Amino acid sequence: MIGAALLTAACFPATAQTLPGVGKPAHRNAATWQHMYEYAFRVQNRMDARAVTSVGPIIRSTSGPDNLLATHLQLTPEQSLAFRSAAQRFAPADRDLTRRARALAAADRAKHPASRALSEDTRFKIFELAGQRLTAAAQEEAALHRSLSAAQAAELDEKISTLFAEHLRKFSPASRAAAIGLKGALSSSFGIRTADQAAGGANPGYANGGSACQNLTPDEQYDIEDGCEDDGEVYDLETCGCDPPPDGGGGGGDTDTMPSVTFSGPSSVAQGGTATFDVTTSKVSQSQPVQLTLTTLEGSGSAAFPGNQTSMSITGPGPILISGVSASSIADNIKLDGSAFFEGGNYSVATTGPLTFSVTPPPPSLTSSTTLWFFGSGNTPPTAFTQGGIKSVITASGASGGTFSWTITQGKSEVSFASGTQTSSITTTGNAVTIYSIGPSKEANDATLQLTWTPAGTSVASTASLNLSVDSPSALVSKGDPINRGVTGSCITPQAGDSGYQSLFPYAIKSVLGVYISNIGVNEVIGAKSVDYPGNNWPSISPMNVVNPGQFYDDLCAIGVVLNPPTFAPQPTLMTTKINHFPQHTWYVGSTTIGSGIQVQTDTLQYYEDHGVVEAVISPVPK
Repeated sequence: MIGAALLTAACFPATAQTLPGVGKPAHRNAATWQHMYEYAFRVQNRMDARAVTSVGPIIRSTSGPDNLLATHLQLTPEQSLAFRSAAQRFAPADRDLTRRARALAAADRAKHPASRALSEDTRFKIFELAGQRLTAAAQEEAALHRSLSAAQAAELDEKISTLFAEHLRKFSPASRAAAIGLKGALSSSFGIRTADQAAGGANPGYANGGSACQNLTPDEQYDIEDGCEDDGEVYDLETCGCDPPPDGGGGGGDTDTMPSVTFSGPSSVAQGGTATFDVTTSKVSQSQPVQLTLTTLEGSGSAAFPGNQTSMSITGPGPILISGVSASSIADNIKLDGSAFFEGGNYSVATTGPLTFSVTPPPPSLTSSTTLWFFGSGNTPPTAFTQGGIKSVITASGASGGTFSWTITQGKSEVSFASGTQTSSITTTGNAVTIYSIGPSKEANDATLQLTWTPAGTSVASTASLNLSVDSPSALVSKGDPINRGVTGSCITPQAGDSGYQSLFPYAIKSVLGVYISNIGVNEVIGAKSVDYPGNNWPSISPMNVVNPGQFYDDLCAIGVVLNPPTFAPQPTLMTTKINHFPQHTWYVGSTTIGSGIQVQTDTLQYYEDHGVVEAVISPVPK
């Protein structure tokens, strides 16, 4: 790459001198240290393929730790964090300026295809870009040192110089000699800054070294370097030629894009449960593993991969299972992270898009104490009714302490936390709550109650839900043919005879959910009388009410030999003369109070001389 070549070839010093017994360079040369930090930043970011391959033998690994370069240099946590942050801040300028330098060089070659060297104007512009990149590195170097203590900054200088010394061993004999015995010590031409200067970002004066390739002009060096990069090879300052990348990998291609590992998945995993997370990789070798890790950031709580492991390797994108081991005490404090590899190479890079989640307490189990029924507003079933009730206690088993937030998420017209009115949410300190029916379900389990339980001393909640139904009377079901019989006496206590008739229509009560209901109040409303036989003096009829034991009768009775026309016992062939009828006759279930309860049937009562008929039946009644 043209931009990289200008700084890593033309600006390396040719000689160095070690101070015996000191272990540190004698003085601090600003420009040289800027080069070293620029190089270290680029190694960290893996933006320059040649920078990666140059240090490949030192930092190559397949174990994929979180920060391989920091591990190799034995950086302290403070140094590692500050160094990586500085490298990341430097990366955008590095990418932009390198691309611009490439574009300039490509345009120059297109204009002068026969020339071995770039034009003077292009070289000048590229040098300007290289200077800008060096300035960007210097700014981040200064910020990096200001963020550290004086001792930490000086120690970091020594470790970065060690890395650069290893780099120089690949070049000319003079450069290699400069690195012999160097463990954080470079030549006096490199210089050293004091601990105070390091912490303050101070840079003494600039002294430029010469090129390690003494027999070529800079133009020739750049041309060879550029050809090396285009062919995916490495420019060798010792031979001024091209070498293959180490191990046949790591060179060539567009390495401006960092390898990445990103995750998607739920925001929580239940303790004792599992959840699926998806792994996506970019610029990652399919033949090299991606190392995944799980860590607790703060507080308590833990999660694990299969086999109860906190780390695992995968060889490509795909789903992974994570189980919740112990509940988090702080929300989003479990971190799923990973280390990736360059596509086609062997160089571990800790570059990820981590995901955080929580491990929630085991969800409690919600149970209802009884089946909910609705018999109309204000109606309570009699004590003989044993099929449920109009209220129920919901208990959260397996949960105690903390706060319990209850919410009706569906069916707010059916259930409530208050009797007779809608209250859809409530918070308790105990694990039970009473819920009331305020309307009928349309189908089974169409109401949902959700609990959010936050145990004491944590901010991580566990949720549970319970589906509920509110059953209710729906329709009358005929239980057979009508019974017509002759009676005498009164219709209140009729006796067998031939003074009149009693027509009985047997019914059972069926609920919305198909349950037959017993021991519940039933009542009727009689519509206005309509006369079919002019001049008749048959009286109007009175409504009835009863507690249904499981089956009841609609009773059409008429007794009166002195009436006009008179009544008769049922004849072998039933008579056809109509006397009166009562439209809009309505049955209610849920109360013995006339007109109260749930409407289940409408019909017309038709009276003849010797029998009665129920006509125009509608059941259930449309709501």
